[in-house]
Amino acid sequence: MSKKEYDWNLDEPPPRIKPHSIAKQKVYTEYIKEYIHTLNSNPLIPNFNIVIVDAFAGGGEYLTQDNQRHNGSPIKIIETVKATEKTINETRKKQFTIKQQYFFLEKKKANLDYLKNHLKNLEYDKFFDTEIVLQQGEFEKEYKNIIKQIQQKYNENVRAIFILDQYGYTDAPFSVIRDIFRRLPKSEIILTMAVDHLIDYIRDPEQTIDKHPELFDNQKQEEIKVKEGVQFQKTLKDKLDLDSRELSDIKKTERAWRGIIENLLMEKLQLFSNAKFYTPFFLSAENSHRDMWLVHLSNHSQARNVMTQVHWRVANHDKTKMNHYGMLGFHGKYEGADQLFNIEDFSFDQRSKEKMKVKHMEEIPQFLHNKPTAFGDFYNQVANNTPADKEIFKGYMKELLQHKELKIVGKEGEIRRSDIKDSDIIQIPPQMNLFKPR
Repeated sequence: MSKKEYDWNLDEPPPRIKPHSIAKQKVYTEYIKEYIHTLNSNPLIPNFNIVIVDAFAGGGEYLTQDNQRHNGSPIKIIETVKATEKTINETRKKQFTIKQQYFFLEKKKANLDYLKNHLKNLEYDKFFDTEIVLQQGEFEKEYKNIIKQIQQKYNENVRAIFILDQYGYTDAPFSVIRDIFRRLPKSEIILTMAVDHLIDYIRDPEQTIDKHPELFDNQKQEEIKVKEGVQFQKTLKDKLDLDSRELSDIKKTERAWRGIIENLLMEKLQLFSNAKFYTPFFLSAENSHRDMWLVHLSNHSQARNVMTQVHWRVANHDKTKMNHYGMLGFHGKYEGADQLFNIEDFSFDQRSKEKMKVKHMEEIPQFLHNKPTAFGDFYNQVANNTPADKEIFKGYMKELLQHKELKIVGKEGEIRRSDIKDSDIIQIPPQMNLFKPR
C-alpha cells in the first residue's frame, strides 16, 4: 500500500505493515541486488556508482501482524547495497567499492523525523549528508533539486533508480517521469499505483485528460495522434465496442477487468513516460480487495531483463500473488472485445511457464519468417510483450536449433550449435520457408 496510508510519530508505535508492502520490498531489494551483480560481473571493474531515490520514503519502520519490528524500504535498500558489495568482494582479489548515494524524500515532517531517528538508532547517521540525504517535501516539487545534486556529484549518465511508491498515478505526473529520463538518461523508475485509480482511468480516459492535462502536453498530443489517430479520443465503450451491460459484466470478472487494464493502459503508460522498456505486474494480497500495479520503466533492455528475472524468483511471495494478465504471447496484439473473457492469467508458476513455452516455441519461427534478426534485436523487439527473460528465450532458441527449425550464424559466419550471442543472426532454414505461416 501507499505510504500515504501510514503515519509515524516518535512517541507512538510504528504502523502495521500490509502484505503488499512486504512483497514490494522484496521486489525492490532483489532487483537492486541483481542489478549491481549484473553490471559488475567483470571482476576487473574496481568500483560502481549508484543513486537510489525513494520518493515516498515513510518512517522506515513497521510492525508486522505478529507485532515484530520490520524495517521499511529505506533501510532495506541500504542494507541490500552494502550486503551486495560485501558479497562481490568475497569473490575478488582486489577491492570492489560501491559509491552509493541515497535520497529519502518524505512529505510529512513527523514521518521524516521518525525515519531520521530510526536511522540513528541503526547507526546510519554517520552517513548523513554524505551517502544519505533526508529531505522533506513533495516529489513533484523537489525532484529537479534532487537531480541537480546527483549531476553535481556524478554526471547525467550515472545509474539512478527512482522508487515512486505512490497512492495515485497523479502523485508523480508523467511529465515528471519524462523529465527524469531526459535529465538522467540511464535512470530507471519503479512505479507503484493503486489499481482502483487505474480503473478510473480505463473507465473514462477522456475525463482523465480533462482532469490531468499534464499527461498530455502539446508535443505528446501530436505523438499520440500520429500513433493512434482518432481512436485515442474514444471512450472505453467505443474503443472496445462494448455496451453498458457488457462493461458491467466485465467489471465482475476479475481476470478480464485486470486484463483490460494491462492491455489498454500499458501502451499509454509507455508512451506518456517515454520509456522504451517496461515490466508490469499485479500484486494481490490474501483477504484484500485492494490490488497494486507495479511497473518498472527503463530505456535499457538489460535492466528490463533483470527485473523479469526477479519476477520469477519472488512471485507468490508469502501471502501475496504476482500476476501478469494478457501477456502470455508476444507475436499477436490485443484485438478487442472478443478476447476479453479469455485473457490469460500468468502467475509465474510451473503451469504458466509450460504454457508460455508452447506459445513461444510456436511464435518464434513466425516472428522470424523472412526477416533474419540479431538475437539481441529480437529480444528488444519482443521483451515488452512477454514474461520470458533473455535466458529463457535462449533456451527456446537452442531447442529449436536442435530440431533444425532455426539456423544461428555468428558475425564471422560461424554456425552456432549452442552458445548464443546478441550479435548472432537468427533465421529460418531455407527448407522451412516452404511452409509459410498463414
